[in-house]
Amino acid sequence: MKNTFLLIITFATSFSMANAQIETPENQIIIEDAVDQIGEETDFNFDTEFENLGAYANKQLNLNRANEDDFKAFGLLNPIQIQSLLTYRNDVGDFISIYELQAIPNFDLDIIQQILPYVSVGNGLIGKEDFLSRLTKGDATIYTRFRRVLEAQEGYETDKDNAYLGDKNQYYFRFRYNYDTRLSYGITMEKDPGEDFFSGSNPQGFDYMSAHFYARDLSKNIKTVAIGDYKVSLGQGLTMWSGFGFGKSAAALNTKRQSIPILPYTSVNENLFQRGAAATFSFNQFSLTTFVSSRNLDANISSIDTSNFEEDVQAISAFQISGFHRNKAEIEDEKAVHQLLYGGSLAYKLRRGKIALNSVYAKYNATIETNDNLYNLNRFSGNELLNISTDYEYTYRNLHFFGETAMSDNRGLATLNGLLVTTGKAVDFTILQRYFSTDFQTVAGNAFGETRNVNNESGVFLGIQIYFNQAWKMSAYFDNWQHKWLKFNIDAPSVGSEYLVQLNYRPSRGTEMYLRYRNETKERNATNSETAINYLISNQKTQFRFHLSSKLTPAFTIKSRVEFARFYNGIDAPENGFLVYQDLAYNGRNFRFSTRFALFDTETYNARIYAYESDLLYNFSIPAYYYKGSRFYLNCRYNFSKYFLLEARFSRTTFYNRDFVGSALEMIEGSSRSEIKMQARVRF
Repeated sequence: MKNTFLLIITFATSFSMANAQIETPENQIIIEDAVDQIGEETDFNFDTEFENLGAYANKQLNLNRANEDDFKAFGLLNPIQIQSLLTYRNDVGDFISIYELQAIPNFDLDIIQQILPYVSVGNGLIGKEDFLSRLTKGDATIYTRFRRVLEAQEGYETDKDNAYLGDKNQYYFRFRYNYDTRLSYGITMEKDPGEDFFSGSNPQGFDYMSAHFYARDLSKNIKTVAIGDYKVSLGQGLTMWSGFGFGKSAAALNTKRQSIPILPYTSVNENLFQRGAAATFSFNQFSLTTFVSSRNLDANISSIDTSNFEEDVQAISAFQISGFHRNKAEIEDEKAVHQLLYGGSLAYKLRRGKIALNSVYAKYNATIETNDNLYNLNRFSGNELLNISTDYEYTYRNLHFFGETAMSDNRGLATLNGLLVTTGKAVDFTILQRYFSTDFQTVAGNAFGETRNVNNESGVFLGIQIYFNQAWKMSAYFDNWQHKWLKFNIDAPSVGSEYLVQLNYRPSRGTEMYLRYRNETKERNATNSETAINYLISNQKTQFRFHLSSKLTPAFTIKSRVEFARFYNGIDAPENGFLVYQDLAYNGRNFRFSTRFALFDTETYNARIYAYESDLLYNFSIPAYYYKGSRFYLNCRYNFSKYFLLEARFSRTTFYNRDFVGSALEMIEGSSRSEIKMQARVRF
């Protein structure tokens, strides 16, 4: 069976069929730059978040036919720009030329250049095709991917009970059919390194399997239908947000969560999605979104009653979110608890805004318990939870107000409110206030904040963007927050602050450089404390970066970066870090490569430095550089035709002051870690 499946995959990835476009180099560069601006220390899987831009590159968004939801799904325009475009189109009429974008208030040259590859004023995306046309005139794509660490790792060499049961290879397969962003169906399958494959706990093959069907604008009243795996995003994420949401980054104005409520799910994160059915209905000014999700989650079983088989699972001490099922312990936690999640949103559309009422209910077939640590005193425990909220937004001229206020069934309160101001000239800014009470509880929330848990936090965020002229731009933010209750490794109420300033200079269209300074201060328990009670001290991390990107020729681009980091805990000596790298990229008609050589020297993990790396198509990584060593990678991509693409990646990190790499079952005896990846794409 295993050999038969691999033979099918090999055949599929070497077969070419009809009518498809290929991504332009400019399209991929814009996507990579967007990810690089998102920030650091994120474990979000971006693999399919920017895939829609590929669809827009092939079938451009028609500015004369797109509605507000289409622009929200597009993802590159902020709320004021969307309203400005709709107002301009309503007052002036349809666009005659793409150059009319320059006449729209709040559209600067930067945003126009970003969206130009994806928009048109002709017979492009968002037409009036019937459902049969959408089923037959779209694009079908097959992706297959392979990844492997070359060195021997402890988990595969040991004969202990916790050894990995599968081989070192990662296999990935995805089929997706889509007609622009209005119809999509497909399957996604993945086997992680160390997991069984057509054996053991996975006799069916892949450890993770996902399928979806998704359609938009089916009729005047049926706006969205999703069956299988999908994402739900409501309001500002206080009660429910499954998709990607900006955090603090150099893109200082991106504070608002913005999405249509229901989207298809095609990624491989095994936690951030819903499984079941969802729909959005529209009735004049009202729209109703409903969803129901029923799925099993990985969790650690803390107690078991074997006297009654139907009540085996009694208590869950922790959810496991890694998605790995490599050894006996991880397999025991696999799909240990059932979650039923359902709810909806009733929204009323105003002329320049909306107001909505949201509700999310979660029920488990086991009681969730927290440990006895004081910082868990207000965490959710039990087997059911209800959240309700109202979210709202309104645009008045160049002012956009937005927010959400929510309550959990224990009467915990959370509220987040923001204002975005776009002058249309030289200065844009935003302010965001948040208050998440210590007893607010949610199982699916993901809002803008210092931590991902929507509780025990209050703060104010200020962001600004200044255009001095066409060559000079400055972005900056300041965030101040406090936690009124204890947190992990913080045994008292605490405060923190962070600010970033970035100055961009673009002397010509092909050259850009920037300087960035970032400072973050957080209170944490003092290390090596000899007192009976832990006390807090301020931990400060500062970073300074210089980055240069320049086109040497239309095909060759270089990127250079120097970055310093400094961590100081208030007691011990400061810990310093340094990174320098050189990138070279070539974008030809059919062949493309990118490579990097980096040197880094950080005294400790606290002084680590993050840097975005180019990867395979629609793969993104922002790894941490730490300790002392060098890193090299090479990506190669070749378009054999407009139907078939093949790419490969090799990366290697060498540590100069380490005798081993990694820890526990991932440990490598030696000073280097090497990885290879291969990916093939066939488009129909």
